[in-house]
Amino acid sequence: MENKTIRIDRTEGADRGTDKGERKSFGGGRRDDRDRGGEEGGEKSSFTRRRRGRPPVDATYDYKDLETLRQHIGDDGKIIPARITRLNRNQQRQLTIAIKRARQLALLPVSPRHNG
Repeated sequence: MENKTIRIDRTEGADRGTDKGERKSFGGGRRDDRDRGGEEGGEKSSFTRRRRGRPPVDATYDYKDLETLRQHIGDDGKIIPARITRLNRNQQRQLTIAIKRARQLALLPVSPRHNG
């Protein structure tokens, strides 16, 4: 969808800026309207999220188990979200607390630059 400049007529009874069937566009647009670089109508990208296997329900996370904690930290030093690791709410909360405790005790680096 191309951006159009819309003239707003301030007289009484005017349509206040939009013609029939025409939407105001301020550059953003909806996701459906973006050109995805494919053919007409826009192709969906072939990107698939790397999902991991579902962990056991009775898994517990301890701040001393550094190998397990490192699996849940990305290359940028952030904790990987539950939608990717497929942890439930309680497991994600337990994991987050364990990672933060390990960082406080300097068992894990706070950021990738602290690996020195």
